Amino acid sequence: MKRLFLTLLMAVLAAPSLANTDKWGPDDLRRVLANWLEQQGTNVPSMAAIGPLDPRLLITPCDMPEISVRSSASTSYVLKCKSPENWQYVLRLDGDQRAATPEQREKQQFGTIVVPKTMIPTGTILKADMLEERPASGSPPMQAFRSVSEAVGLRTTGNVQPGLALTMRHVAKAPSVLKGEMVTVLAGGSGFQIAMPGRAEQDAYEGDVITVRNPSSGKTVTGRLEPGKTVHVRQF
Repeated sequence: MKRLFLTLLMAVLAAPSLANTDKWGPDDLRRVLANWLEQQGTNVPSMAAIGPLDPRLLITPCDMPEISVRSSASTSYVLKCKSPENWQYVLRLDGDQRAATPEQREKQQFGTIVVPKTMIPTGTILKADMLEERPASGSPPMQAFRSVSEAVGLRTTGNVQPGLALTMRHVAKAPSVLKGEMVTVLAGGSGFQIAMPGRAEQDAYEGDVITVRNPSSGKTVTGRLEPGKTVHVRQF
């Protein structure tokens, strides 16, 4: 009789509990967040990286959990449920595990560099479609550009090879006017002023004295380059 009682008791203890089969525990919440992160293109190295959670936690399963990031720079996430029971938990990733690929992790560690898509010849005025941003694979070179917008409008001082980190030594401030570019020539005297088109005979920056050729007559004049690609001359 005693042996039968012990056998029945062991069977009861070994049987799965039915009371908690309709509840979620910590691993269920981790699974929900991990699945959501994967859908966002983010890898989670291990479920243990998600926490903190009380191992004794038991909650009502959620029909459609709502997940949001607490802030753009945060590794914490808010899990909310409205049905069938209202609950909310804040989970975080231990360490910064948001990077989905080695390239993204490098980008977080070293930032980005700007590289030419193709070889860029000397004297080229840089445009956005000539360049791209890439994650730096190590500490970037000194004075390396970190965004395309920083380099647009500058002029290369030598040939720049594709894939090479673009730095300040590769560029200089672009001239205000390039040789062959059309400008407006203003000339005048006491009580009068004349405007006429002209073609710059050289590259120049604002404040430089440059030579301008009249495309119709072929005559040249000299004047000072001012804002708006305007050249003021004393006489012509």
